[in-house]
Amino acid sequence: MKRVKVINSALLDELYNKQKSALLIMGHCGNWEWASPAVSFNTKHRCYGMAKPLSDPFFEKYLMRLRTKFNPDSIIHFKRFFRMMVENRKNVSAYLMAGDQTPTKGEINYWTTFLNQETAVFLGAEKIAIALDMPIIYMDIQRTDRMRYEVTLSLITDKPKETVEFEITEKHVRLLENAIHLHPENWLWSHRRWKHKRADIDSITN
Repeated sequence: MKRVKVINSALLDELYNKQKSALLIMGHCGNWEWASPAVSFNTKHRCYGMAKPLSDPFFEKYLMRLRTKFNPDSIIHFKRFFRMMVENRKNVSAYLMAGDQTPTKGEINYWTTFLNQETAVFLGAEKIAIALDMPIIYMDIQRTDRMRYEVTLSLITDKPKETVEFEITEKHVRLLENAIHLHPENWLWSHRRWKHKRADIDSITN
């Protein structure tokens, strides 16, 4: 509570008052590991985060212990995430996922330009928001001082079913891109965002 400030938590509070859950999408900016507890402590929503297990069982156990310190049920395996959201529809919740992960070769269905590079992008957030007709919010985390962060929420749409194809995806990609332009030191540059090249993928599929 002392180290993370949510600038406009009223956006989520308004949705909560309407008994609406929300899907929050972010990039690997600032201290993304504190994103879930930051939302839980500063809003009325109960927050769940999507996670993909690490290959090293020791570090996976260590990281899960840290991630679930305040809420043992807050981290959901990525393969169960959508099903859990469907099963939990009667409870007003916030669901958090990173939108700058690199898809595997078999999961690539969309390319866009991101930071001047042709980039494969997951369509999962857009598909989930439309399927569940759930408001989707971009969540930016910026470091303001040593171990101090600010979270800014930006509504992408509260009517996902009225958007055109790829509109939601393009909006959250542009919001992340703008955040990186403003604070390039704040993004995780080491996670091999461009390890897949479109020419290589096209040669395989053709």
